[in-house]
Amino acid sequence: MKRVFLLPLILIVGLFSARAQETYFTIDDMPDLVKCLPAPPDTTSLGFAHDVMRYMWGKTMRTDAARAAIAERDAIWDLDTLAAIFSEPFGVRIDKEKTPEIYKAFVQGVHTIELIRIRPKAHFMRKRPFDRFQEHMYTTWEEDELRGEGSYPSGHTIRGWSAALVLAEINPEAANDLYARGWDYGESRVIVGAHWQSDVDASRPAASIGYALLQTSPAYRAQMDKARAEFATAPRIPTVASLAEDLWTYSQSHPDGFTLNISTWEVPKEGIAVAYSATQDAHDKADLEYVVSHARAHGGYVGGWQDSESGQYYFDSVRIFPVDSLAQARQFGRENQQKAIYNLSTGKEIRLPVRRTR
Repeated sequence: MKRVFLLPLILIVGLFSARAQETYFTIDDMPDLVKCLPAPPDTTSLGFAHDVMRYMWGKTMRTDAARAAIAERDAIWDLDTLAAIFSEPFGVRIDKEKTPEIYKAFVQGVHTIELIRIRPKAHFMRKRPFDRFQEHMYTTWEEDELRGEGSYPSGHTIRGWSAALVLAEINPEAANDLYARGWDYGESRVIVGAHWQSDVDASRPAASIGYALLQTSPAYRAQMDKARAEFATAPRIPTVASLAEDLWTYSQSHPDGFTLNISTWEVPKEGIAVAYSATQDAHDKADLEYVVSHARAHGGYVGGWQDSESGQYYFDSVRIFPVDSLAQARQFGRENQQKAIYNLSTGKEIRLPVRRTR
């Protein structure tokens, strides 16, 4: 049986050999999860029945446009994207140029921990849910790559939980928010159809096992000291309340409307802006705080506009689509019960047809 799984392991090890200098330990140093975690549920077990039910749950969550957007962003396998996602609950922008010591501890720490997934993935080669049911994932662009890789455990979940563990060590006060985001990051893999729930559930203790080993590295401990020292003086990401106050002031000088990236305070010049239904009918300062919170978790864009009939000023958390993705923008607008979307490139509104019922 071992020879059956030898080739996948060799291939995966080969992919990481070029990055060995970026980790504190090698794959061979990592604890063997095949020996310390249970195998995934057999297809005749109650555990697998639960997996199937959770797969169905994930499909229903795709109808929640806001949650589906989070799951779609969480699917991006890129450490810089991961850093951007976790910067918000962490409270400081994790950036290679602006916070290099935090960035180094984060990237190398997470990259080290995630090596622990290699052996069990190659050993079990569990078929993924979308492949077993012969259905498309929500994130269809992942399918070809994931189909040839074992489902157990979930690499994304290990990566997300590792991010929470490493960052909470730097900023313990943000631990609750970091762990909550790390948990949701794993659940996103069930929602898009990439993993069974048992894959995700096994991945959190898997990450913790790797994190425990990380603590024994003198190089990591030294880097963590540098990260903490940098964090002490690093500029904090503005609070929701202060951002809402600044946006309120900004809106007073922009009565005709605006769209802003609330992380950079830049005005996007291109793309198609579509509002989320979750922040509909927000028009005062209290509402604006909710809009800001939603936007920070969904791409970071806020829009404001004045209703010409009522004179009421409204705020929305918005999603920006590329200009060549008009069909997707229209669909997203319909899913979020919008009457119109806005082309930032041309400065023109695009009305959406109203669905009539009989």
